[in-house]
Amino acid sequence: SSVAALTDFVVSNVGFRVVLCKGNQLAYTLLYPLCVLVAFATNIKVSRHIRRVITDPVPSALDVVDKIAVPLLVMHGTNDQIVPTSHSEEIIARCKRGPHADTLESWICPGGGHCQLWDTDRGEFESRVIAFLNRHCAS
Repeated sequence: SSVAALTDFVVSNVGFRVVLCKGNQLAYTLLYPLCVLVAFATNIKVSRHIRRVITDPVPSALDVVDKIAVPLLVMHGTNDQIVPTSHSEEIIARCKRGPHADTLESWICPGGGHCQLWDTDRGEFESRVIAFLNRHCAS
């Protein structure tokens, strides 16, 4: 089972034995059942959370984009495997038609993955974020 595999990984991990147990066989023996119990409890909690996440409707930025009343910086990567680029493109298009079109800024990062724009192009990412903050948050 996945609990057994997780437990085997944790207790067979050299770092676990050396750092947590400091090479002490007694500590290792006493902590092993605790690790099994924690892994089991974690598995139950995660399963319940996943069930709730699957059954609850997921809110979308597209549902509330028309209510945005602050400057907005939309950044998205073309290699995002989680959220399609078309999602950001729709947000940008709707904002351009709205009352805050003059404070909308966007960047579609070529080659950027989900939450990896900084890793893809650090200089461009930082310059866009800093410029946006300077324009809209400066006192």
